Amino acid sequence: MSRIIKSLGIILLTWLVLDVLDYPRRWLNLNLGRYPMRFKLLWIRLFVNREGYTYQRGLPESIAQARLIKRADALNRLAVLMRGKGFRPVPALAGGATIAGSRSGLFWKQTPGSLPIIQDAKVFAGNVFFVDASTAVGGTTAGFGNHPDKALTTWDSAVALCTANQGDAVFILAGHTENITAAGGVTLDVAGISFIGLGHGNARPTFTFQTAVGADIEVDSANEYIANMRFIGNIAALAAPIDVDAAAFTMEDCDWYVATATTDIDITILTDANADDPVIRRCRFWYDYSRAATAVTAASTEVIRLVGAERAIIEDCYFSGNFSTSIINGLTTLSGDISISRNYFYNDQTADVAGWVDLIAGCTGVICYNSGFHGFVTNIATVIDPSSCAMIENYVSNVVTEAGGIIGTRST
Repeated sequence: MSRIIKSLGIILLTWLVLDVLDYPRRWLNLNLGRYPMRFKLLWIRLFVNREGYTYQRGLPESIAQARLIKRADALNRLAVLMRGKGFRPVPALAGGATIAGSRSGLFWKQTPGSLPIIQDAKVFAGNVFFVDASTAVGGTTAGFGNHPDKALTTWDSAVALCTANQGDAVFILAGHTENITAAGGVTLDVAGISFIGLGHGNARPTFTFQTAVGADIEVDSANEYIANMRFIGNIAALAAPIDVDAAAFTMEDCDWYVATATTDIDITILTDANADDPVIRRCRFWYDYSRAATAVTAASTEVIRLVGAERAIIEDCYFSGNFSTSIINGLTTLSGDISISRNYFYNDQTADVAGWVDLIAGCTGVICYNSGFHGFVTNIATVIDPSSCAMIENYVSNVVTEAGGIIGTRST
């Protein structure tokens, strides 16, 4: 008898909480989110269990569907009650500084006056700026860049508005074009920024180096990331358009060109001893005009020069041109734990030089699964000088009609 009375009491209490007390709660617009979590979970547990109970008792389908709709409404209320437990939008302060708080992988954010954005905290969690030279209302100072329709007009001006190492991102809009005409034309001196080009193919942001052979992008701070852009050398003997002087620089999915058959880039990416952990991935370097309908092909020296950079990763890239020294050059300073893998090399150079990879004695790492062509070399073993790096399945052809052969001595 006492068990029956207890059960009836629970049913009555449930009815009071859900069907009586909930109406004045909604009428008074009371937010249960301010109450202890145990209370919120009890309320939801009672409500949801009640809505599912009659369905399990085998009511007619029409009534069961109505109960399920009501149960879905209960779950929606759960989402409201759980705000602040990982679902609340991350607010922002004026000027773009975010308020610290717990975040899930994806979160919604809007800086005052800016475009609402869904961000992935694993990729970038800080402020977002937009660059577009063709914007109708644009500038290079604070107050611009928070919205694509009021974008910053230069890459370098966006850097100045970023905050170091908080996960800021700069989106450079499709169709943006910009000339870099001097040393430090763009200076990446705020650490930890992602610079991401939007668009596909030739509509991606395009940066042209011209006027001075020393025109360059200087990477002076660590953890910089560049992706999905086009770069063009439009001057003879362009020295080193990417000058990396800091650690953990990454470039992905970028294309490089020379503007004419008489323009060339001596060294595309120059890294020094402070530039450990560089990553060059899925980039294409199109410097060869000899196979096009153009009379003259200027010779570049190399594409990537490693000057003591440790743990360099160069993978899944395409290199094509007339390179007089080698495509990847590490001849001056020892580098360790290098990884050069899955690249395609095409070097029109006619001399018997290490036209793909040439490393100083003592360099370590692995060179594997690369393939390509080296014009007129008589000894394919000279195409790669691996120093002390492991060599695994690298193939070269020196005749365009031949399949080529493996580089190095086979293991027994």
